Amino acid sequence: CKPITGIAFQNVTGTSADVVFNGTSNDYSIEYGLIGFTQGTGTLINATTTSASVSGLTGSTCYDFYFQQDCSGGVGSSIWVGPYTVCTVIVPDWEEDFTTGFVPNTEWSKAEGAIANPTTFNNIYGSWYADGWLNNGFTGSVRIGISTWGVEEDWFFSPLLDLQSNNDLEVYFDVALTSGSYSGPAFLEADDTLKIVVSTDGVTFNDSNTVMKLHAGSYLDNFGREVSTSLNAYSGVVRLGVYFGSTIANTNSTDLFIDNFGVRNVLACPIPTNLNATNISSADATINWDAAAGASSYVVEYGVKGFAQGTGAPIGSTSTASFVASGLNAATQYDFYVGSLCGTDTV
Repeated sequence: CKPITGIAFQNVTGTSADVVFNGTSNDYSIEYGLIGFTQGTGTLINATTTSASVSGLTGSTCYDFYFQQDCSGGVGSSIWVGPYTVCTVIVPDWEEDFTTGFVPNTEWSKAEGAIANPTTFNNIYGSWYADGWLNNGFTGSVRIGISTWGVEEDWFFSPLLDLQSNNDLEVYFDVALTSGSYSGPAFLEADDTLKIVVSTDGVTFNDSNTVMKLHAGSYLDNFGREVSTSLNAYSGVVRLGVYFGSTIANTNSTDLFIDNFGVRNVLACPIPTNLNATNISSADATINWDAAAGASSYVVEYGVKGFAQGTGAPIGSTSTASFVASGLNAATQYDFYVGSLCGTDTV
């Protein structure tokens, strides 16, 4: 009775996997367990064809599988073969803070290619690299340098994610923009675009599946802020692509940073977004933000740059998505914090 051959895993999700193999009988035994388990202590299932489906697995977990066939005609059973290892897909909530580095590694990859329907990738390199947040240090975030001498068509890609049938998820991350190699302020130019794109097969990326777009009007700054967008149009296993495009050489060299990239259930009380300052004078500034769905009002706290939150100047609450801070000191930098009020919840 010959052993099973040609073992392959297919349709791997966060909670299940299919396996196919070659055999000559109609009676097969499969044993599986967490990677490294002792055979005889795992979960045993039987199959009557050369394929099987396993469910009830845990996301982001690796399993070992062993296989045996029982031959008819009194021949007996084959030897067990294995282990064959499969790792399930990530099931959100999930976040990557890049403290252990960035691509290339087993989870993250990158490429170059102008976004299209579909995108054609020219190579597997790209200009996204590990670097220190806001050019402080050398690790802990992801950076792309936007140059004054060429165009950018650069991607990096998340691991596979199993959104399952949960239509209440969002992708979020911290983003910041500084002057090239420094921590000072900068701005995106008219042709610069950052996009988050969903691939439903993990390989093909279409511009039509863009779920977020940041551009010159998105008020990116050199302090950093969180942005987020819904993934409620998608389910099942997907991969997220982060694309930066710049069609002409920029006037000034700038660095764009991304950190704390993740997918989570939509917050019960969404955060305000696109925080920015306008009408700045020697003593006043208008703070604006995009209204958060479901927010009834907002709280604002501010103080001299670097102040500890909770020790600044609170303003109570405001029902509009803007606030005029007055009585400021000339030639002084200030930090502002804005939170949403949604019934009894605050973010």
